[in-house]
Amino acid sequence: MRPSVSESQIGSHRLKVLLVHGTLGRGFIRKTPAARWCRPGSMFVDQLLGELEERTPTVSASISPVMWCGSNSILRRAKAANDLKNQLESLTGEDPILIIGHSHGGNVVLQATSKLRDLSNIYVCTLATPFFRLFESDRRFAGARTLLTMFSIAACILVALALFILVVLFATEKLALADELIGSVGSLLLLAAVVIGSIGGGLLFELLINPVRARTLCEATFADARSLGNHLLVLRGIDDEAALSLAAGAVTNRVLRIAYSFSLRLMFPFSKLDASTIGGQLWAYFGPLSLIVGLSCILFGPYITFVGLTVMFVSTGLSLFFIPLTRTVFGRALAFGAISCAAAFDSVPDSELATIITLGLRKDETFSHALYEHPLAAPTIANWIAGHVLGGSKELRTRSAAR
Repeated sequence: MRPSVSESQIGSHRLKVLLVHGTLGRGFIRKTPAARWCRPGSMFVDQLLGELEERTPTVSASISPVMWCGSNSILRRAKAANDLKNQLESLTGEDPILIIGHSHGGNVVLQATSKLRDLSNIYVCTLATPFFRLFESDRRFAGARTLLTMFSIAACILVALALFILVVLFATEKLALADELIGSVGSLLLLAAVVIGSIGGGLLFELLINPVRARTLCEATFADARSLGNHLLVLRGIDDEAALSLAAGAVTNRVLRIAYSFSLRLMFPFSKLDASTIGGQLWAYFGPLSLIVGLSCILFGPYITFVGLTVMFVSTGLSLFFIPLTRTVFGRALAFGAISCAAAFDSVPDSELATIITLGLRKDETFSHALYEHPLAAPTIANWIAGHVLGGSKELRTRSAAR
């Protein structure tokens, strides 16, 4: 008779299986305590228990889910990894532990195991995981400070102009102020707009390009799959829609970076774009650009010049804001402060000893990313862990003892 879905009581040896869901595994509003495929009685749990019973009849297997929020956030995944690490440290004994992580749940598992000293009885299987890492880079986007300062000053001037119009209307109707006084108010508003805009440009620059925050995010994604040795099984699918969306975000980010650099060079071909002082920024704008505008007016006329300059200016500035937004597919924390980071993801981790298996296409219409629903997923996992549990693997045990 088949064992219950929660535990298979066969023999004295035990295998504890932990299931870690991926992003939005508990639903968009987290209304369920555990992902459907992780629950007792699910198709994956029943199939895996049955396959384990067939291949390891002397081992008692128990399966339980690991709870975490499932947000598409680098910092939340790092917190989940730390919680999982603490849970694994509390599971003392010589019984083997198999951790199965789906999608970004696989990254959570690898980040957790990278912090453990003893991995001799830890086994990891990842399902359709985009192995993701952030790396620090020297990318600072030359001209970003100048461009953001220009945007900020332009916005403040528009606000000052609106206030000035209100002051003129109010003054002429109610106070009958002298023209000289109205002109002084306008000058003060313009000066305040330039000063506030310059400060705002610096703040925007720090918001988008913040090396301290970037370093924190890079550390939060650290994972070393090589520490697991041959205790790592990587199952990946074909035409994985989640991987395709990540690739689309990476390509769009790269295209926007190229468009930004190209447009900026057209606007400021001879300027020092990374000037840190206000004077240097103003020169970068009013210097060579004034010559280009003058030549364009002579050749194409003022209207075409104005439209072309506006389109180029707006597109360059918007691309600078859209660059970090396209990377939020990797985690919402990348929306600000991490524009200087380099993002990398792949279907396999950096490991020479891991077992990597690509499961073929299914005949039905089930999403490829839901790899736990693949009919070969559970048998492959059971066959792999049976080879380790029954055959024994002393290589990692010896290496973990020496760490």
